[in-house]
Amino acid sequence: MFANLTGKRLLAIDWDTLSLRVVQFRALKEKVEILKALSVPMPAEIRQDDAESLGAFLRQALLQAGIRDKRAALTIPREKVVLNTLTVPPTPLDELPSLVQFQIVKELPFAADQATLDFAVRGNYDAKLPTEVLVAAVRNEAMTFYTQVAREAGLDLQRVGLRPHANLVAFSAGAEVAKSGLCLAIDIGPSLTEINVIRDGGLVFSRSASVRLPSAAELGVSTDTLIDSRIVGHAVPNMDATTETFRDAVGTLMVEITRSIEAYRATDPSAKLDQIIVAGATGVETTLAETLHQRLGAHAELYNPGLALDLPPQRARELRGFSAAIGLAMEFHSIGPGHFNFLSPKKSVTAREKRMRPARPAALAVIMVLLGAVLYRQFVVAPKEKEVAALKDSIATLKREVSGPNGGKVDGVEALRKRVAAVQGWFDAQHVWTSRLIHVTHAFPSDKDAYATAIAFADQPPVIEVQMQTKQSDVSKHFVDALKKAGYTASTGAQTESANKLGYPYSDSVKIFLTAESGRAPETPKPTSGDQPAGSKGDSGKGKPTTSAPAGGAR
Repeated sequence: MFANLTGKRLLAIDWDTLSLRVVQFRALKEKVEILKALSVPMPAEIRQDDAESLGAFLRQALLQAGIRDKRAALTIPREKVVLNTLTVPPTPLDELPSLVQFQIVKELPFAADQATLDFAVRGNYDAKLPTEVLVAAVRNEAMTFYTQVAREAGLDLQRVGLRPHANLVAFSAGAEVAKSGLCLAIDIGPSLTEINVIRDGGLVFSRSASVRLPSAAELGVSTDTLIDSRIVGHAVPNMDATTETFRDAVGTLMVEITRSIEAYRATDPSAKLDQIIVAGATGVETTLAETLHQRLGAHAELYNPGLALDLPPQRARELRGFSAAIGLAMEFHSIGPGHFNFLSPKKSVTAREKRMRPARPAALAVIMVLLGAVLYRQFVVAPKEKEVAALKDSIATLKREVSGPNGGKVDGVEALRKRVAAVQGWFDAQHVWTSRLIHVTHAFPSDKDAYATAIAFADQPPVIEVQMQTKQSDVSKHFVDALKKAGYTASTGAQTESANKLGYPYSDSVKIFLTAESGRAPETPKPTSGDQPAGSKGDSGKGKPTTSAPAGGAR
């Protein structure tokens, strides 16, 4: 329901010739929270056709009720607008305002430029199907009057809605009966009664009837004044339905309602009412609903704002006369083709605007990128640049400190760096061959699988080459894997197979490449029963081969 949920306190204001009604509310998710409701009789000295006088009264009423919020919406009553229902052919949404304006011109009793036009689509809009729209035209002088009233009252006017449509929103909220079939919705006021026909959730007919009802004081009925944290006004009076004045009031209302129903049936002869809703706080609502049920044969009930606002029964009864203001509050933030706002009526999209539409997201993206770049430069890059500049100053200071006595170039530092690099290179090139042999011996296979026949050493590059006889062809590969686990780079040579009287038919070689980082000592495997180090007293001790260095398998 809401296009923008602010959570701030707002005002929905509605009035007629005899009373002012204000609802202070807050929009919460998909419903509104009523904070305060104000109902004030219109003093006789107020000139209601004078914006300054009416605005001053509104400002004073809000001040006395302790309401200081300024963002507000007003309703324009039915008698101030010209209403027409149009059926338009399938039309793109951005072209719909032009088509509506073109068709409505011939229906208006005045020139189109003398009025503010807005419309609401009935139901869900589909550009591929014919659409039924309710068009409302308000004379420019009426719009000027309402905006001046708001200004004189010190209000920030956010929206100007249509009163029948606000009632539609209120009656439909929480009441499924108003969303399907044909529903007669009546809002009874002390001087004007609004009679609406709702079909399948859409407003199809609306008429305002001037019927002045007797006040509770005129009928000698006392009403309790309600002044608490939520409601400032009078309770709904319990009137005596047997008095002649009361019966005359109900009879007059029945005449106007019957006239309205017949006017609607002129456009829909087969119309049959399914539901009747009666709103108001004059005291005649209950009797009128019962009379309508008896006369028209349709189910009739009183408007219950508690369905949508989650109110207790007594509180809902006291708010029964605020239907238009409550509906205006519910649609305060609503936008789109299904809502009225004469302050910002729907307009056609020009050809230039259509061309600009694809460019707007791109332009916005460019602006966001540039803004992001500026912020990144200011808050990320600039501090780092200051740090770099400070480090450069420190480096320059250090260079000056290590310069020669005459302040020349830092030759001493460069020379020291070179000497350090040379020493480090010398250390990197050295190899403790005994330590390397220990690592190689740890990785050497069991003497049951292999024995070394020769071990050779080379310095440039540093390499250890082991010649070996193995029982199996993959023993040398396992040896290489063990060396790699120890951090060495190793590879096997060309393997040959020949008879060997000791039972080691495979001849192979393994090259072990040494680096400064290699030589991580592997875990020493635990010998199994009968295992002996290569070269120890055992089977492999017979016929030891001649080597150019101590046998690599010796431990």
